[in-house]
Amino acid sequence: MFYRLRAVVVTGLALGLAAFAAVPAVGAPTQHEQKLQLSGDPHVTGSNSLALKAKKIPSGALVEACFTFRFTGDLLDLGEGLTLAPKGQEGPGFFNPSSEPISSRTMCVNNDNAPDFIAAIEQGSAEKFIVKADPSTSTFTVSSVRMILTYA
Repeated sequence: MFYRLRAVVVTGLALGLAAFAAVPAVGAPTQHEQKLQLSGDPHVTGSNSLALKAKKIPSGALVEACFTFRFTGDLLDLGEGLTLAPKGQEGPGFFNPSSEPISSRTMCVNNDNAPDFIAAIEQGSAEKFIVKADPSTSTFTVSSVRMILTYA
């Protein structure tokens, strides 16, 4: 009898813990993902920037914003780079330190490395972004940009 009761209690506890683990924690981070619309010539040079447009961006306490760039044709070569900024502002960027051209790269920003950028998105003033060549001798062609926003 004792062993049966013990088995029932252990099974009940295991089921209860499994059900509890399946429920997201209150305040668990949520993500919003979207493909940004490219506007204009996707071939970026020192004199030709690229505009990106987001659909409506949800408001909330933004923790991190990640952007995945995909390049086609003219890839990001050694020493070439780009910056991404909300329209009318400065923004972060990255460059290719490798001797091999890269066809995709993800850049993530947060309050530690780009607080003004995060604040612009949180305030809703960043549904349009500008991609610029950096240094100005860089040339590359963007095929797509995916944005993932993580909220607290």
